[in-house]
Order: sequence, then C-alpha cells, then structure tokens
Amino acid sequence: VVIFILFSQDIIIILFGREYISAATPLVILSVAQLLNLLTGPVGTALNMAGHQKYVISSMVISVIAQYGLGVLLAYNFGLIGMAFGVAIGIVIMNFVLLIGCIRELNIVRLPFWNFN
Repeated sequence: VVIFILFSQDIIIILFGREYISAATPLVILSVAQLLNLLTGPVGTALNMAGHQKYVISSMVISVIAQYGLGVLLAYNFGLIGMAFGVAIGIVIMNFVLLIGCIRELNIVRLPFWNFN
C-alpha cells in the first residue's frame, strides 16, 4: 500500500502508459483507505466467527449507501477524484462500524499501538 502511495505515478505509467497518469491521485486516495482497512485488521471476520453478523451486514449496508451517495455527489462536482473520495469514505465507514462492533461485542480492540486495559 505504501508503495502505491509513494510511487503511484510511476506504477500507472509502467502498467498502463502516460495517458492514464490522471488516475494516480485516485490511486493514492484509495490506497490510503485500504491502509486504514489494514490497520483495523480482520474485524469483520472476527465478528462473523463470533456470531455477530448484524454488525457486518449493517456496516456493508451503510458503506454501500455512503459509497453510492457520496460517489454520485462528489463525482458530479469533482470527477474521478470525487468518486475516489466517495469510495474511500465508504471503506473507512465500514471498518469503523466493524471496529465498534468488535469493541462492544467481543471486547477486542484491534488497532496497532493502542491497548484498552
């Protein structure tokens, strides 16, 4: 993920050519969202395995609504970068809801460098 953030333009040029260089900024935005996804860990899997699917389903529904709603609004005003922000916000919302579910239901805080004791 860090490689995509640091070398997004080079990666786009190597893989797809110079005509797609405008996709470098959305790639960085989506990479940051995936980095936040990575930092929360497998919270969705933990909730599913513990029988708390309601958090997983609700987080996905909220995420889809946020992604489509924000995606359409932001893409209309800001184009591809706006769409990337809409999707990124949806990913972050989904992981935040799943993290809250893990804290409430399983008493597990899955964040690096953070202990609740």
